[in-house]
Amino acid sequence: MAKGAISNLNTLIKLRHQAGELSLLANKKARNQLTGNVTTQFRGRGIDFEELRQYQAGDDIRSIDWRVTARTGKAHTKLYSEERERPVIIVNDQRQAMAFGSRHCFKSVLATEIAALLSWSALAQNDRIGGLIFNDSDHTEIKPKRHKSSVLSVLRVSHDYNHQAVEFKQTDQPEKINTVIKELRQTIKPGSNVFIISDFIGLNESGIKHLHRIKKHVDITAIKINDPLEQALPYHAGKQYSNGDKEVSFDASNRFFTEQFKQQFVDHNAFINHNLKKLGIIQINIQTHDCELDVLRQYFSRQANHNITRGGNK
Repeated sequence: MAKGAISNLNTLIKLRHQAGELSLLANKKARNQLTGNVTTQFRGRGIDFEELRQYQAGDDIRSIDWRVTARTGKAHTKLYSEERERPVIIVNDQRQAMAFGSRHCFKSVLATEIAALLSWSALAQNDRIGGLIFNDSDHTEIKPKRHKSSVLSVLRVSHDYNHQAVEFKQTDQPEKINTVIKELRQTIKPGSNVFIISDFIGLNESGIKHLHRIKKHVDITAIKINDPLEQALPYHAGKQYSNGDKEVSFDASNRFFTEQFKQQFVDHNAFINHNLKKLGIIQINIQTHDCELDVLRQYFSRQANHNITRGGNK
């Protein structure tokens, strides 16, 4: 279980041992053109014959079955199930708004530990690992490689951005997530397996449109991070709060204020859930008091690969 306000690089490295319990192959279909160890339903020239159908525009003429074509008088194509690899891309949100938590850890720490677990799991299954780590003012792209050094790059950059988030030297840029998704769209390779770890605050229609275009060519899993205090203020909460840099005062006993606060979360959550479900993007919800490994096991366990649901947790 993630703990604390800042990440620990040694902890991120040690998560390699726990990541062995996860398998990112669950219900995924690779689509890129590199030969690898992932059996998929991509149709083309490959290893195992799958079916015979009439020729369609764009089919490889080398796959035409000339005997069946001659016998029927219509061109027929042989289809195969291929084995392909796919790069795994970790998108890790380390904006200043993620440096918040009321329970065991900040959202930013939880996101970074999840990024570590997914990266180590991808390496264990011989996938190439890359990343796109971002904060309010900057982002760093890590090119996918099938090597431990690539995982360590994802961890180091995530760790560095995580520590920057608690320094409060940046201006909150909630719409930065839309810029990052646009950047992802321009750099992502077809067939990739993308994990976006974020609270998705600031995601708007522009970002949704870019996700729609990305989803046509890659698999996307949205891991949505929340803290219980974001959902509802406790009635007996204090009146003054600080993030270490700024202070804000409010009366949690004011029913109108607390209802508005709660409704804002409900509306944001409904917007995210609706649009991700519409796009067919898998959504996993994890809170700061959850054990992230336990939640990820429900979706990526080697023994429970059929537990994935569309648009939210069971």
